[in-house]
Amino acid sequence: MIKKDNQLKMSDLSDEELLDMLNNPSAKLKSAIATYFDLLESDCKKHEALRIVGLTEQILKDNKELYNEFLSTARVLIPFAKKRELTPTKIADIIFRIDEYLEYMQEEIQNASEFINYLDRYIITYLDVIIEDELELKKLAVQLINETYIRIINLAHRDLHVDAYFGIIVNRLFFELANKNILVFFILDNEIRDDRFKLVVELFGVSHFKTVHPYVTEKLEYGQGYTQFASKEYKLIDEQIFSSVSERKNIIYIEKDNSVNYLNEVLSLAEKVQDKYVCAFKNQSPESDEPALWLIGSFGNILKNKKDEN
Repeated sequence: MIKKDNQLKMSDLSDEELLDMLNNPSAKLKSAIATYFDLLESDCKKHEALRIVGLTEQILKDNKELYNEFLSTARVLIPFAKKRELTPTKIADIIFRIDEYLEYMQEEIQNASEFINYLDRYIITYLDVIIEDELELKKLAVQLINETYIRIINLAHRDLHVDAYFGIIVNRLFFELANKNILVFFILDNEIRDDRFKLVVELFGVSHFKTVHPYVTEKLEYGQGYTQFASKEYKLIDEQIFSSVSERKNIIYIEKDNSVNYLNEVLSLAEKVQDKYVCAFKNQSPESDEPALWLIGSFGNILKNKKDEN
């Protein structure tokens, strides 16, 4: 199997080594797809690319099922290899390059659906082939959840492309992480304006997250104000969170103002489920690029300590 952290590329292998790797039935498909990641991320010469692809296809043709799956993936990846500026160089680009990808979808409307399909396959393939270490996946999850929040809170506008990107691509990203038993419990303590609160609740809601907050709201509105809503009893929050845990859902808990404060209780809940979740806490302002805090071990008093520091 090809792993980036080993810095091993298919193009580094001799014909004999490549054939030996591909002849291992358990590695056939993953090695074949890894070939395409090599081609997307390197500047190898055309004849070298043809050698790798040719040998890969030669082996896979012996297994119709694997060969068809390989071709299906290849057909999606190859066209966008020509658009090198759009090719993710790492999985985090799915979030870090949201603005760039949304701009492309909005300018190239006729190609937007194909591009969504390409990124969807990229996520599935990358997480299946490239990253396997559990600790690395957890680090990735903390990085992604923090950046997803920052990107949502700073969206200039919302349209069908934004909804499609979060509902399909960001959803796929966290769905595939969940399939690898990497679930996220994100606790957010920020002063959030009404329009931003609506974006956070709704876009996380379509991104494979259960959104939980202590406010009684019938309909969220876009606005520049900071509306204070009536609050729910804490037991309802507790029930929502534990229901989400039992259903193995990613969770985001949001407190958008100081009209209610259940943070100590929620942090204590997170401590109880940290064997099942990567728990992260953020109380920096929406404009801050400070990363979310990955909560490891006992953190029931973390909020109190942070308030003492301030």
